[in-house]
Amino acid sequence: MQTVIADAAARGEVDLDLVDVDSTTARAHHHAAGMVMDGELMTALEKAADEERGLHQRGEGLHLRGAILWIRSLRSR
Repeated sequence: MQTVIADAAARGEVDLDLVDVDSTTARAHHHAAGMVMDGELMTALEKAADEERGLHQRGEGLHLRGAILWIRSLRSR
């Protein structure tokens, strides 16, 4: 699914600007799916999300680019 979303986003066929996933929600979904996530990685993702929220509040957010980079980083594992 991640590959499909990333490919569609790269072609400009999906708008991820409306996507805002709380880290608690993400952890719950990962846990339910049996996905084990390194604590260091989760900390880095939470920090990136916090930084993006700050940019978004100032109207400078790069939601689509950030989402694509995050999805690509997951695919490369």
